[in-house]
Amino acid sequence: MIRGTVVADFFVDGRPAPQGSKGVSRSGRVYEMSKALAPWRKHITAIAREHYDGDLVSGPVLARLSFVMPRPVATPKTKPTPPAVKKPDCDKLSRAVLDALTKVVWVDDSQVVHLDATKRIAEIGEPPGVHISVVALAASAIADLDSRAA
Repeated sequence: MIRGTVVADFFVDGRPAPQGSKGVSRSGRVYEMSKALAPWRKHITAIAREHYDGDLVSGPVLARLSFVMPRPVATPKTKPTPPAVKKPDCDKLSRAVLDALTKVVWVDDSQVVHLDATKRIAEIGEPPGVHISVVALAASAIADLDSRAA
């Protein structure tokens, strides 16, 4: 069992946007490919501020992110919901959330020593978004995480 304190636990509604796919303009300027990224990160930050008003966490944290992707119109209603194996990548979705929580919940996203991220297609009538849980880890919890990895 991981020892720590849940400091934030909330849901952010909306269409998750990835961070990390870059483009290069003709002038050589590097930019984010996703136009939806900036509004998505601002929305995460706003919801996080509504649900977390404590001091910035300065130690190690565990972040649990459960992405609920929009349900495609063609997804059958009478069969089990298929896995979310299409883009965007789970790691790029996570990057956007971790950066959005910097200076809101924690000092810097480099403090995330354990990341548990999943993505799935929304069930019928379920809103898309991301469930976010942040656990401030006790120093002894790091050893627990290391022993699990072995």
